[in-house]
Amino acid sequence: DGAILGQTFQLEAMGTLRGEGPEAVADALAPLINLELLEMDDDPRSPERGQYRFVQPLIHEVAYQRLGRDDRRAKHLQVAAYYEEKDDPELAGIVAGHFMCAYEATPAGPEKEEMISKAMAALTGAANRAVELHSYRQAIEMLEEAIDLAPDEALCVDQRIAAAYACNNNNEPDRGLAHLDASRAWAEGEGDTERIREIATASAAVLNSHYRSDQALAAIEGAYRGLEEIDGPVSIALAAEAARTFSLTQRLDDAIEAVDRLLPAASDMGDATVVLHAIVSKATALAWLGRRVEAYALLRGVAEEAETRGILDPAGRALNNLAAIVQNRNPQESDRIADRLGVLISRTGNISWQVRQLGDAADWAIDDGRYEEAASIMDDLEAEDLNDFWQRAVDMHRHRMAYRQTGDLEAHRKAWEAAISFDDEADQQIRSGFDHYK
Repeated sequence: DGAILGQTFQLEAMGTLRGEGPEAVADALAPLINLELLEMDDDPRSPERGQYRFVQPLIHEVAYQRLGRDDRRAKHLQVAAYYEEKDDPELAGIVAGHFMCAYEATPAGPEKEEMISKAMAALTGAANRAVELHSYRQAIEMLEEAIDLAPDEALCVDQRIAAAYACNNNNEPDRGLAHLDASRAWAEGEGDTERIREIATASAAVLNSHYRSDQALAAIEGAYRGLEEIDGPVSIALAAEAARTFSLTQRLDDAIEAVDRLLPAASDMGDATVVLHAIVSKATALAWLGRRVEAYALLRGVAEEAETRGILDPAGRALNNLAAIVQNRNPQESDRIADRLGVLISRTGNISWQVRQLGDAADWAIDDGRYEEAASIMDDLEAEDLNDFWQRAVDMHRHRMAYRQTGDLEAHRKAWEAAISFDDEADQQIRSGFDHYK
């Protein structure tokens, strides 16, 4: 019974499994402690005080293997039900683990298929909790485990879409896009319009977050143009991401039109997150059109309202875009906004955002002559697992800073070469930014 519960276990769980009270269970465990098969943590300073554990993993394994397959399956289901009844999101991973063990001990047939569904649901619940805690890597691993269990693609589309968003936040866009490609092929084969729209939205969101707005446009425009009405969560989310994409690709009138088209339905549904994201996209388009007062007012309003509501993503987008817009007019204000953004990003745990914010902070520090601060920021950046784009950007910043500090023409040449290496990038944000350096 202890082996079913795991390498460590508590009296309460053991009592539930055996149908006995805590005193009877403790009496039964005492001889095993004397035989040094188990030990009990009685350190008052330990967070695991009162837990029993196997002295060696091998003892746990031998005990587990002595159980027949039917007993293993029945006991794992009993333990899964025990933890499910607690309705604690922190225990979702444990529930999933027991369902998976029950699945492995179940012979082929309808009952085994039911175990798959339960294990997938438990893993998905655990992944959702991990996302709430900003533990994106853990969420990805659990979602991919659920995907591997699915007997066919139709049963894991939700997990693939969720995995794509988690990968995006963990700075692994291509890993996320691979999940969306797999689901897209299935959805198009089935002619499932709603799923196609969800996948197009997620694809564009990932691509837009990684300076690939040209690819985002290709991923989402067809689905958006097919919308006759915007009247539900899927169509609203699609229109909002299309607006963001249009803004980033300089289709400014299209961006504003898309936002104005979706806002009534989004407001009627009370979807504050989508409303705030959409307003950021509209404000950014207005800024590109030279309507800066409107843009400033909208972005400041979104930042304040989103932070008040605890909706961090649109607040971050608003602050990021506002800092960029005011940089040339008022660098000091831009720095203050960037500092506020940095605090917000640290609360999200979004690694992709952290990398972008560090890159912007290094750029602004160099422009402001704060070279020691810029060098420290770039050291922090290079501590991350940078892709080719970001490594080239850091190299350019370092050479640019060296030239400004020393006037060294070789540093100037290297900075220029690094800047022109971005000329082939299709994303408007990149081109305008690096044209500024040149």
